[in-house]
Amino acid sequence: MILDERFATEPCTPVIRRGDENWHDIVRWFVHALVQAEGSGITAAHAKEQRRTSQDASTRRLLGAVPEVGQALKLDPAWALNAIRTIGNHGELYDRHFGPSTLIVIPRGQNRLWTQGRLMYALAMRSRGALKGGALEGGR
Repeated sequence: MILDERFATEPCTPVIRRGDENWHDIVRWFVHALVQAEGSGITAAHAKEQRRTSQDASTRRLLGAVPEVGQALKLDPAWALNAIRTIGNHGELYDRHFGPSTLIVIPRGQNRLWTQGRLMYALAMRSRGALKGGALEGGR
């Protein structure tokens, strides 16, 4: 525990300065990608294999086997695959910095997935290539 009080129960995300909508979209969907990867069981160790073999449309979009999401964000189609392979999914990232093998050991609590009764969830990655600014479904 860092502080004794809870400040909010809604999922929070990084703050981005106003006026850079493309960067806002990238950071927002980066967070969703890591959470979606955890929920789908995609880890750093086998993300590349999942991209090659998965028949799940959501997994294929996430990992860039279907390039529209990367194109909508003006990124390489494998942007999420590269991120997951480099730092892991949301759970792997959390455990590495706050988990049981660290000095601070902060239980995930509300930072667990919604499927585990907590708050973390990812918006679906379905591109709308025709949208101005490369935004994805789900709005801002």
